[in-house]
Amino acid sequence: MTEDYSANIVLPNFKEWKTKRFYDYEAAVIDYSTLEELNAAINAARIAAFKLNDAINIYERKAKEATINYDRAFSREFLLSTEKTESAKRMRAALKCELIENEKLQNEQIKDELIRTARVLNQEMNILNTLANNLRQQIKIM
Repeated sequence: MTEDYSANIVLPNFKEWKTKRFYDYEAAVIDYSTLEELNAAINAARIAAFKLNDAINIYERKAKEATINYDRAFSREFLLSTEKTESAKRMRAALKCELIENEKLQNEQIKDELIRTARVLNQEMNILNTLANNLRQQIKIM
């Protein structure tokens, strides 16, 4: 009878977080009637960009630390393995290091999501700048 190994598998815990943690995009989708409102939105986007950049740096460091931790733990487990073949030693080391690999994957995923959010925020700032230019032109016409 074969053993059910799937019960022993621990998957990465990919945490859910919302973009609103950095930038309230729903509040930004309004019709700006004054430069003050628009400037406030631009400043909010700029502050969010700075916070996002800080978070990206943090998770990039965490991902690198986890990668180094995984590589070193894998090497140690590989060397300590009593398996006969190299492929069996690799598999045993990989199994022993699953939790460390999960941490690495979680941090890489968070970093990637933050980078995508930063790209969207950059597009938002470009749109806000275009709206500001349009509003200035309207004010000149009046």
